[in-house]
Amino acid sequence: MAENLLTATIGASVVVLGLVVSKETKTSEFRQQWIDELRNDLSDFISLSFDIALKGGANESVLGDENQLEAWEKANRCLARIKLRINPTESLHQELIQKLKNLEKSATHPNAKIESFAEQVVECSQRVLKAEWKRVKRGEWRYIFLLAFSSTSLLTCIGYLGVRWILAK
Repeated sequence: MAENLLTATIGASVVVLGLVVSKETKTSEFRQQWIDELRNDLSDFISLSFDIALKGGANESVLGDENQLEAWEKANRCLARIKLRINPTESLHQELIQKLKNLEKSATHPNAKIESFAEQVVECSQRVLKAEWKRVKRGEWRYIFLLAFSSTSLLTCIGYLGVRWILAK
């Protein structure tokens, strides 16, 4: 009777562990896609900011230019996607938004040091992306907990069955 119960427990542990691993793998895939898309939008925004600055920023003679308006539209779209992807409650993400706003302002002023602002965005972006990559590698806390719990349960059950088998001889 006890062996049947332990066998069922082991089977259930393996199934739960498989489900958790499957779910966490999918979560990691989505998070990796999120990282890749954020990286693309950040690089596009930086590139568009340089493009806007090189074409004269936001002075009145340039704003009638269709190419300049298109660059502004794309930059605004990139910035909106970036803002929607990040967590406004995390201090590092707040810092990134501030640096992006500074870069956007510098692109509108022809005499601004846009390279310096762009470098600040790159540096902060690298820290955000690295933190997210660490989160992907580490896994979610539920995954870590269930993995440890399932592994411990499985080893306990196997140990118990082993001891009973030895004592039965």
